[in-house]
Amino acid sequence: MKNILVCTDFSPNAHEAALFAGALARQASARLILFHAYHPAVLLEEETIWADPELLEHEVQEKIDRLAHELHKTYGISVTRILKPGFPVEETLALVPKVKADLVVLGWTGAGKRLKEGAGKVTSELLRRAEFPVITLPQVSLPDTYPALFTFAETEITLGNAAGVALIKSFITLPDPETITLKTPETQN
Repeated sequence: MKNILVCTDFSPNAHEAALFAGALARQASARLILFHAYHPAVLLEEETIWADPELLEHEVQEKIDRLAHELHKTYGISVTRILKPGFPVEETLALVPKVKADLVVLGWTGAGKRLKEGAGKVTSELLRRAEFPVITLPQVSLPDTYPALFTFAETEITLGNAAGVALIKSFITLPDPETITLKTPETQN
C-alpha cells in the first residue's frame, strides 16, 4: 500500500477516520492524502445556504491545513492536501486514479445534523459506486480501539466494500478478530 486517500468533511467522524488512516499510513510507510470537495451551495437539512466561494475556500483551506499538521505531528508522516470545488462523490471517483490511491478511508457518517441510522449520503454513494478499495469508520468516542470495524465478524452493517475489507485484512494482523488497536495521541506517551 503506497497511497491512502482520506475524504474529509471535517466532522468528528471524519476526524476519527483521518486519525485511523494516519496510523495506518505510518505502519505501511504510505503517503497520506487528505481530500475535501466543497461546493458554495451548502445543504443543511432542507435548506440551501449559498456561501461566498472565496470565503468558503479560505475556511476549508484552514481546516485541512490544521488537520494535516495534526496528522504530521502525531504520526510523523507526510501529508498531501487536496481541495477541489465540486461534489464529494464525483470528485473522489475522479481523484482516486489520478493520485493512484490504493485505499480510500472516510467516516461512516458525515457533517449532517440529522440523526442517522445508516451511512451518510456520500459514504453510501461511494460504497455503491467505487471500483477501488474503500473502508469507513463508525463514529466512536475515539478510544484506542475500534471494535468490529471492517465486518471481520458477522455484522449487520458492512463498513467497507469487498476490496477495502480484503486489503485491510491482508495488511493488519488482528490479535482478536473483533478489535484493531491503534495508537492515538493520548496513548503514545
